Amino acid sequence: MEYTDTQLRNIADKLRERYPIGTRVILLNMGNDDPDPVPPGTKGTIDWIDDAAHVNIQFDNGRNLGMVYGVDHFRALSQREVLEEKCARNYDKYFDAVHRDIFADVDLDRFAEEIENANDNYTIEILKQLHDKFVEIYDTDNVDELVGFIQVPAVVEALQTGDYYPALVTLDLDSSGEHWGLCVMTPLGVIDHDAVEETAEEKTFKQHLVPYRYWYTVTCENDIHVDMADCPEDIGDIISAATGQAFEQNGGMSL
Repeated sequence: MEYTDTQLRNIADKLRERYPIGTRVILLNMGNDDPDPVPPGTKGTIDWIDDAAHVNIQFDNGRNLGMVYGVDHFRALSQREVLEEKCARNYDKYFDAVHRDIFADVDLDRFAEEIENANDNYTIEILKQLHDKFVEIYDTDNVDELVGFIQVPAVVEALQTGDYYPALVTLDLDSSGEHWGLCVMTPLGVIDHDAVEETAEEKTFKQHLVPYRYWYTVTCENDIHVDMADCPEDIGDIISAATGQAFEQNGGMSL
């Protein structure tokens, strides 16, 4: 169908209202005559819309193309899809920042000594860094506002020894907080509970770590797997000191 210049300008104005600059979209299909089409399902971000109703999209695969009205078809991502993208990016960003900026700087000798002497100061210091970095990246301390998989800062208690460790607990927020993994700061360094390769020392440590239970520093009221009334007072004090907020029974879980 041919459009007059006036019709195209009117269409462009309506498209600008519907798709503001920065809108995340997904390509449905391009015109059959395009010699090098972007694959359907490719996501991108709208850069601008000209008066000829060409919608310029910066695609995630590096292509930058103008979509022709009535020929090329796309749709805006839903609010949930946008949130899923944001949470996935923040998951990687948080994981990388924690291992690069926090765990890598832990003084293992001091950490081991304070655990041996039942001193919680260093645990609180590390946990505060984990919590503050989470809030910085996610801009919230309430994970009920988020979706998908997430790592949250937590205190882990080894039930055999009674020792506490700062950690990252992986939760599936789409399954009401289902527990998926644990990355714990120990006197041996960072240990991944599900790691396949491990030293003899790490294997022995994990045998004393499990079973464990944990309490995180963020709010996750939708986590049906956690007993929110079972947190020991001393661990609650650690969380309060790390977050600067009164502890409200953030919960715990035995594994």
